[in-house]
Amino acid sequence: MNKAALIAILITIPLQAALACDLQLTVVPAISNQPFTESDDIKKCYSNNKLDLTLAKNEYEPASFIIHNKGSSTCSNINITPNENKQQKIANQIEVDIRIVKRWFQAGGGWKMISKEGTPKIVPELLVYDDKLIKINEPSKSNYLKVIKPGREEYINISHPDSRKGRVIHSLFEIPVKDSESLTPISLKPGDIRQIWITAKTQETTVSGDYFSEIEIKTENNIDLEIPVKIRVLPFQLQPPRITYSMYYRGKLHKNSNGSISSEIKSETQYIAELQNMKQHGICCPTNYQGIDNKKLFSKSMLLRKEILGDSRPAFLLGLQAWIATNKNKKAFAKKQASYLTQNKSLFGVSDYYLYGKDEAKGKKLIAQKKSWEYIKNLGLNIFAAGYKGTFKSAGDLLDILVLAGKPNKREIKKFHDVNKKVFTYAFPQSGPENPYIFRRNFGLRLWQNEVDGAMPYAYHDSARSIWNDFDHKNYRDHNFTYPTINGVIDTIAWEGFREGVDDVRYITTLENYVQKLKGDKKCLLSPDCSQVYNNSVFFLSNLKHSNLAKLDETRSQIASHIIKLEKYRHD
Repeated sequence: MNKAALIAILITIPLQAALACDLQLTVVPAISNQPFTESDDIKKCYSNNKLDLTLAKNEYEPASFIIHNKGSSTCSNINITPNENKQQKIANQIEVDIRIVKRWFQAGGGWKMISKEGTPKIVPELLVYDDKLIKINEPSKSNYLKVIKPGREEYINISHPDSRKGRVIHSLFEIPVKDSESLTPISLKPGDIRQIWITAKTQETTVSGDYFSEIEIKTENNIDLEIPVKIRVLPFQLQPPRITYSMYYRGKLHKNSNGSISSEIKSETQYIAELQNMKQHGICCPTNYQGIDNKKLFSKSMLLRKEILGDSRPAFLLGLQAWIATNKNKKAFAKKQASYLTQNKSLFGVSDYYLYGKDEAKGKKLIAQKKSWEYIKNLGLNIFAAGYKGTFKSAGDLLDILVLAGKPNKREIKKFHDVNKKVFTYAFPQSGPENPYIFRRNFGLRLWQNEVDGAMPYAYHDSARSIWNDFDHKNYRDHNFTYPTINGVIDTIAWEGFREGVDDVRYITTLENYVQKLKGDKKCLLSPDCSQVYNNSVFFLSNLKHSNLAKLDETRSQIASHIIKLEKYRHD
C-alpha cells in the first residue's frame, strides 16, 4: 500500500465515525395541523433552531423540536435535559417540563376522525417521559405496552381484536401501566426522528420580562448539542375564560375497588390525579357520573372536586337523571335526593345543580321528558342535555343548557339566549383525533365567535372496548384526550391543543374586559392616545368575530399587543 492510500484511509476512518451518528435539530410548531412522523415532514419547518415561547402570567405554553438522526448508525442513550445552571436561574419564576411525543399505530382514521377508515397508520399522540413505554411492530402494524409486574417488566399486545363486548374494565394487576417520573434517554436508528415537547409554566407572581435557558442533547457517541430557549413573560395576568369549560368525565369511585385501567372505575389516587390534570388544562367543572344513591361515595367525589377545582362551580350530574320522575315512587325518590343536594350545596361548593336529560333525544323522546323535567325544576334543580338543532322548539322552555352537537348553530344559540338559557358545544369533534390544531381552533376562538356559553367535549377518556387498544371495536376508535395509568394519566398532543384553545379564550376575555372597563371612561375619551388605543381594540375585536382563524399564533400575539397597550390606561 502506498503512502497516499494510507493517508486517505486514516482521514476517512474518523470522518465516517463522526458521521455514523449525526443529529440534526429542527424547531417545529407544537400545535400543528400536520403530524410529524418521518423526516420528510420537517423540510418546511423553521430553521433558526431556537425555541421562542411567549406567555402571560399563570399560563402553560408549549414548544417543540425534532431530533433527526441523519447518520449511518444508531445514536444511543440520547439525554435531553435543561442546562442546569441556566435553568436554576429561572426555576423560581418558570417551570420547564420536557416530554417525548410518542408515535404509535392507530386504527384507520387516525389523526382525522373517530370512526375507522382504511388501514392502521402511525401517528404522534402520547406525551411520555419513558420512550420505551410503547414499542411498535411495523410489519404487523401493532403496539406493545410496557407494564410493570412483580420483579419484571413485560410488553403486552394492545392492538389485537377483542371478543368482549362493551367497555372493558381492566384491573390494576391486569394492566399495571405507569410512565416514568422523569425523562429517560432515547435511541435513534439511522433516519429516525423523535419529536420533543417543551412546556413552560408561569405563576401569578412571575415577573414579566425575557428569560433565557437552553436544552442540552448529549449522547454516548460524544455528541453534544444545545438548543437555545427564550421565554418572554408578558406584563399581565390572564383572566378566567368567558366560556365555561366542562368535560364529559366518566370516572367514578367504587367501594369495592382499588381502581382500574378504564374510563369507569377510579381509585382515589387516580380520581385526584385526573381532576388535577383537568384543572391544569382549563376545565372548571367536569360532569359527575357518580351515583347519588351511595351518599358516602357521592359526597367524597364532590368534596374532592371542591378541594381541587375550587368553590362556587356548577355541578353537572349524570348520577341522577332528569327524566327519572315518571311515577309517584320515582318522584318521591327524586324529591328526597333533591333535598339532599340542596342541603349540601354550600358543603360541596356548588353554585347550581344540573341533572342530565336523555342523551341526544329528538322528537317524541325529547318531548316525553318534559313532565319529569318540570317536576325536577320545581325542586330547585336545573336541566342540561346533549341535543341537536331544533331542540329549542321542542323543549326550550324547560332546558337550561343545550349541549349542542357539532358545529355551533347561531340561530339555535340565539333562540336559547333570547330566553336567558345557555348553549354548550360538544362533538366538534369528539376526542379521539390526534390533531391538536383542530381542538385549539374549534374549542377556542371559534366558540367565542359563535357566542357559545360553554364547552363539554366527549370525553376525557372513554373506550369502545379496552382503553389502550384502538383496534378492538368494529366501527369506532377510542375517545381519549388522555390515557389512564395506575397512578395518574398520560396526556396527548390533542389535549394540549385543547388547552391552547382555552388559553386563546382567556386572552380574548382579558382584552374584552379591558375594553369594557374603558368604555365610557371620560378621562380616556378626552385623551387622544387612550381613545385611539381603545378604538383600535374595538375595531380589532369586531373584525376578529368574522376571521377565518387561519393563523392562531399570530392572532394571539395581536390580542396580547392590544392588552399591553390598554394596560397603562386601566384604573382599577
